[in-house]
Amino acid sequence: DNKGVQVHPHPLSRYISQILRKVATVLKGIHGKGNDGPLTLAAAGAFESALTAADLTGLEEEDMDVIEEVLDLMAAVLLEKVDVNAQRDDDNVQKKWGKACARALGAAISTGFH
Repeated sequence: DNKGVQVHPHPLSRYISQILRKVATVLKGIHGKGNDGPLTLAAAGAFESALTAADLTGLEEEDMDVIEEVLDLMAAVLLEKVDVNAQRDDDNVQKKWGKACARALGAAISTGFH
């Protein structure tokens, strides 16, 4: 609800394609390999910010494919069966990861992706 300072065009808009590709590389290379932690959470947050802060109208088809891949990964995270026998610390990381994915998916919906 707090819109803060809005800069248009966003200073990172010219780098959005590279940002999305780097974030996707991090998320696809880490998730599911037992490494879900601070880097994964940071990448999910960066993805959410990229979706909401930068102008996405100039993206190429390849960039949209990257976004779709990341959204698919995040949707799968939210639909994963939770291990009820997981240790408490691991469970906390999974909750944070799920919340980060939910926020990013919400950002995608709010920007009009389908």
